[in-house]
Amino acid sequence: MTKSEWKTLPLGELVESVDYGVTASATEQPLGPKFLRITDIQDGAVNWDIVPWCECDTRSASEARLKTGDIVFARTGATTGKSLLIRDCPTDTVFASYLIRVRVGASAEPRFVSHFFQTENYWAQIAKGARGVAQPGVNATTLKALQIPLPPLPEQRRIAEVLDRAEALRAKRRAALAQLDSLTQALFLDLFGDTRKERTRWPTLPLEEIVRETKLGLVRGSQEFGPEFPIPYVRMNAITRIGELELGNVQRTHATEAEIEAYRLEPGDFLFNTRNSEELVGKTALYRGGGLHLFNNNLMRVRFTAKADPVFVAAAFKTAFVQHELNLRKSGTTNVFAIYYKDLRSLPLPVPPIPLQREFARRVTAVEALKASHRASLTELDALFASLQHRAFRGEL
Repeated sequence: MTKSEWKTLPLGELVESVDYGVTASATEQPLGPKFLRITDIQDGAVNWDIVPWCECDTRSASEARLKTGDIVFARTGATTGKSLLIRDCPTDTVFASYLIRVRVGASAEPRFVSHFFQTENYWAQIAKGARGVAQPGVNATTLKALQIPLPPLPEQRRIAEVLDRAEALRAKRRAALAQLDSLTQALFLDLFGDTRKERTRWPTLPLEEIVRETKLGLVRGSQEFGPEFPIPYVRMNAITRIGELELGNVQRTHATEAEIEAYRLEPGDFLFNTRNSEELVGKTALYRGGGLHLFNNNLMRVRFTAKADPVFVAAAFKTAFVQHELNLRKSGTTNVFAIYYKDLRSLPLPVPPIPLQREFARRVTAVEALKASHRASLTELDALFASLQHRAFRGEL
């Protein structure tokens, strides 16, 4: 079937309903329905085991029930417009008010529509609808006006099946990477124990006693970085929630020779995100090399003395003990929180003997080599998926 035989219809003509979620409080007590929030959606998936329950009345819960085939959208914030197809969920599940639920009708395949919500066409329409708005967001009116290319239902299902299979391959590769991340944590526990429970096992030093140098990054306004500039410029969004540094996700900027000398990253540099939201401030990552990179002023570059191996410190900062210490040091307003070096100087860090730290670094280096191989494979799968997706919605699949 060619694209010329497809219809283009507003989403409003394809749906049974477009609804807002329930305004309520979450609780860790297993009372009431499960309560899906924006923060529970990570990397296009939900771990239902850790989703909290909802403190809400029976009527609200009834009107905000989720079922297989529903599509939920983030209404506002950093994830505005991102969506999730509910492929399975606990029987008794509702969704929060910062999400919108789209329930398509009999003329549309939910998987096909959901795949459309990942395309450049969709994001262009969302961006157009958000222009001139002080706080970008989506609402029921915005969603209903979206123009959806729509082949007959059997073709929708065929296309959805092809894209689902390609997405499943990507998901397996991401799962393999997650398992390797868990392996690094397991290696840390094997060599150093649980630092939260066994603080007396190793000497504990304030962070400042193992730090040789700290430096905040290069200040650049939004008009001074972009793809047209020559030098890679690492900002806080290049550090993932789990402490990975994604050098493929960096902007570029200009710099003088003196600035390059002062702000270039060297292998082993530890990056600490000093300013961000309350949830994300304090993200960390280790720079392992990869050519010339400068870093932004919302990041602090830390270099250590001979008492500490950077690989060990990077792993220690992911432990529950250090994360607790970081939470105690956060301060800020509703939107912006900070942790600066003056707050970090006293952070207590168990410091094992340097030979043991280096043994840990050697093992982690082997794991990182495996992760690099998986990342390369995932990059190829991402490119394949993008090509399939492009062809699918052009009627060429």
